[in-house]
Amino acid sequence: MRRLHQASKGGETKMFKRRKASLLLYVLCMIVFLSAIMVSVFQYASAQLKIKSSASMLGELRADAYNALNVAIAGIEEYKFIDGGLYSIDQGFGNLLSDRNFELPSGNTIEITVEDESGKIPLVNMSEEMLIAFFVTMNFDENTAQTLTDCLLDWTDADSGVRLKGAEDEEYAPGLPNPPNRNLRDYSELRWIKNFDKYFFNEDASPNEFYKIFVENISLEEYQFININSANEFTLKTVYECNKERYDERTLDAIKGIGVNVEDGITWLKSFTDLSNRGVNMPTKACACEIALLRINIKVTRGIAIYHLSAMYGVMPNASNATTTTTRQRGRGAGAGQTSGAQVLRISEYTVNCY
Repeated sequence: MRRLHQASKGGETKMFKRRKASLLLYVLCMIVFLSAIMVSVFQYASAQLKIKSSASMLGELRADAYNALNVAIAGIEEYKFIDGGLYSIDQGFGNLLSDRNFELPSGNTIEITVEDESGKIPLVNMSEEMLIAFFVTMNFDENTAQTLTDCLLDWTDADSGVRLKGAEDEEYAPGLPNPPNRNLRDYSELRWIKNFDKYFFNEDASPNEFYKIFVENISLEEYQFININSANEFTLKTVYECNKERYDERTLDAIKGIGVNVEDGITWLKSFTDLSNRGVNMPTKACACEIALLRINIKVTRGIAIYHLSAMYGVMPNASNATTTTTRQRGRGAGAGQTSGAQVLRISEYTVNCY
């Protein structure tokens, strides 16, 4: 009996231990399960908070960028009022906050820079003669210049008629972009225009020096006149070539007020009469002495987060024709008065590390 009792007692002990082990295993499994749930909950909550925090920060950056745009426009208009017009970035509005590091109560830092887009040649309003002159200035021969001009015009014009040395749909390989019959929207489109792939790109399809010259001197924006105050030497040479005149090497220095007498530090031209007084008479066709279109660049930063905003500021295309004609007759120079009634024409924006 004693042995039987002891055996029974030993069996109960083993059973108790097994139950205890099972309970412990159950508790451990529950802990692991609940831990996994808590980790998932925390990860979800963290992701949601990150999204809300990112959206909140993006909203603040964007709001500050648009406030800065208003500040920039007010500053530009102040220069215009004081100087009687907008002629050159050298008037002082190129970097409106250069005198201090501008920081808002939100903690964001802002930079504002302004560029004269109208210092370039507007492709939209370039005549065939101007295009040929541009390519000739690039050192292409007359035949190649005419070919490039015809191909570019066939790509952008609204009809399907083929110019003598141009190309329309039937001249393009199947599966590749055909002429869209509209203005260029991006410089990269040049790659698909017949003959441009040969002259403006390397064998690996990377842009070459001709492409860079095109981008530096041609604007895809729409305005009427080139502002010679901001034009570089290549653009000025193109103007001379278009008018079949030999480029005067003194032109650029005369425009910049280098080597000539200037009053009150005003190096920029207000009219072509000012240029004549500096000893240079350049062709005035398609040119002006006032800004037609400005590009306002705004950069708002907080830590590594960056918000970029770019705005085109000027008059609507063809909105200043009457004023331009009047002021040209008065001798102020072609294009005078173009900046009256200026407005924001287009805005583009993008972000970096806003998360």
